[in-house]
Formats: sequence, structure tokens, C-alpha cells
Amino acid sequence: MKIVILAGDGGSGGLKGYLKGFLSACAVDISVQVTVVCTPQLEETLRGCAASNVKLIASTAANSKLSDYLLNKPLPDSVLQIIEQEKPDIVYFPNSIIRKGAENYKTVLELHNQLYIDTKQLWRQGLSKTTLSQLLQRYCARRSMRQADAVIFDSKQSMQQAKDNGVAFQKGICVYFGIEPSERAFGFRNAPLHDPVSMIYISTIFPYKNQIPLVRGVAELKNRGIRTQLHLVGSGPAKYEERLKQEIEKLGVSDSIVLHNWVEHDEIKRMIDESDIFVYGSSIETSGFGLMEGMARGAVIACNAESCMPEVLGDGGELFDVHSPQSIADALQKLIENPKLRAEYAKKAFDISAQYTWENHAQKIFATLKEMLGE
Repeated sequence: MKIVILAGDGGSGGLKGYLKGFLSACAVDISVQVTVVCTPQLEETLRGCAASNVKLIASTAANSKLSDYLLNKPLPDSVLQIIEQEKPDIVYFPNSIIRKGAENYKTVLELHNQLYIDTKQLWRQGLSKTTLSQLLQRYCARRSMRQADAVIFDSKQSMQQAKDNGVAFQKGICVYFGIEPSERAFGFRNAPLHDPVSMIYISTIFPYKNQIPLVRGVAELKNRGIRTQLHLVGSGPAKYEERLKQEIEKLGVSDSIVLHNWVEHDEIKRMIDESDIFVYGSSIETSGFGLMEGMARGAVIACNAESCMPEVLGDGGELFDVHSPQSIADALQKLIENPKLRAEYAKKAFDISAQYTWENHAQKIFATLKEMLGE
């Protein structure tokens, strides 16, 4: 089986991470030949991690703009020539949107942004350039899902939500993201709590990521006389960051919230390892990759009960309703006051995370695509 992946510039950091992980694991089936067409910059990034059965082809014409998607422009001739020369069985679009010109091949796309499905969470951002851009991308993504021979979803909940919202697609494949072995800790954390209790949440700052509701939960803990310090790692549009700072000031919890902007990845691992509780508060994800990272570090986890998070976490942490400060505080207080429960959750989450490997991811995708081709 031959696959051509049209990766463009790789898009977001999450998509680049996905490509690195997936391409590094392609050697699980060397009967599959994979060609990646991407920009020269992305080719340089991927060069050191691609498996032996992966060929990288750099082309300045490989990138796409939003206007190309909206106008349904065909792929550039130079890119189409590369595809024709490779003679693939499958053309794979990892960025949720199919470009015109691949109609002679079976096409597969990976849904990487659940906001294309969940209208409610999308509009929580309010009317902004970001929202309008994502609405336009959503139109293109939904059109592509109807056209594709198969859509790869990163969780069962992601696929089910598409069905519940009437988003049409021919064939759905549920495949969880993977975690690099280097990202996994040697075991789970089991240590005395700091004073104040150290907590961490790593995410970009957007309304659906729920930093403000978490701050309200911390304020509720403070009212109960429980000393905590929540480290919020990540940045976002200036207006959302300003809203967050105003809420911190209004609630009088400046001493309980620490804002971090850009942090190197190795430093993030250290921060997770040194925290008492790993908090994950997002309302919408395709896979909850950030949650998987915390699980793989052996962290004690408190997590929002929305979207795919309960599916990914299983019984490896304490769930809460992120829209209720009392529920957030109750979950955190329960963990703070129960060392035995913390140890049990950390071990369970760490053990569950062992199934989230890029080898499993690639193996299932290849098996399903071969089945599609009748191999």
C-alpha cells in the first residue's frame, strides 16, 4: 500500500507533533510506503524522525491558504505531478481539509479540531477574527468530511459528536493519539504535598479551555481555608488574557495564581513532575493530548468531565464540572485530603497511558486503510 500525505507547512504545533509521532511509527508495517509532501521548512523538521519507509518531498507549492480552501482551488500542478509520480492508493490530508485535484484517489482526512463540530464551544470565543476564521475553516472541513472516503477521529466521543450534530461522513476510524517514549516518566508520583499545594494546567488561553472557571474554583478553595497555587502555562489572544487577569484581580487570588507564558517543552515536563495535582479543564478536544501527557508523567489528575476526557482518562483521576466552582473545589479538596486516593489515581492513569503509543496509532490506521482497499 502506498500513501501520499499532503502536509503543507504542518499548521499548528499540535499538527506538527502529530506528524512527527505518526511518521516515526510508520515502521510498524514496512509493507506500507509513505510519501510526505510538505514545505521545505517542515521537511527539515521531519527529516530526523521519519521511519525508513517514509519519503519526504519538499515543495514550496505544498502549502495552502484559507482562501484556497474556501474557493475550492485545485492543488498546484507541481503537487499533482508529485502525486501522479508516486501512484498512491491513498491520499491523506492530516489538517481536516481536502484540496481539489485528488478525486482520482481514495482520500482520507484526520479531524484535528473539534471546534469544527461543536458550535456551542466555538461561539464561546465571541465574535472575533479567530472565531470567523474557524467558522470558515469549519465550512471547508465539513465539506471535506462528506467527500472523504474515510475520516480519522481521535476518540470515540469525537466521532459520536459528529454523528449527533448531523455531520455527514462515509467511514469513521477511531484512533487515539500516541505519546513518545521520551515523554513518559519512569513511574507515577507519590510524594508529600507542597504548602501551598502546587497545581498546574497547561493549555492555550481560550474561553473553551476554561482558565477563568478554574480560577473561580481556586477562589472557592481559598474561601475554605485551603492554600493552593495554580500554575497556568500557556498564552492566547490578548483580550482573553486580559479577561483572565481581571478575574484573578476581582476574586482576590493573585497570590494563588501564577501565569506562565512560553515554556520550553523539557521545562514543562519538569513542572508537571514537581506539581502535586495536574488539572485539565478543557471543554472540547479531539483527543485530549494534553491530558495524555499528564497521565504519561504519572501525575495526580483532576479533570473536566466534558468531551472525550472521561474516555481518555478512564478511572485514572477525579472528574469535576468545570462550570461549577464548588464541583472544582470539591474534586481538588478530595485529592488534597486523601493521599491514598492520589497514589491510586496516579498509578491507574500512568498504566492506562501505556496504550497511547504512536505504534498503535499507525498500526490501526494502516490496518483500516488496507481493509478499505480490500487487501
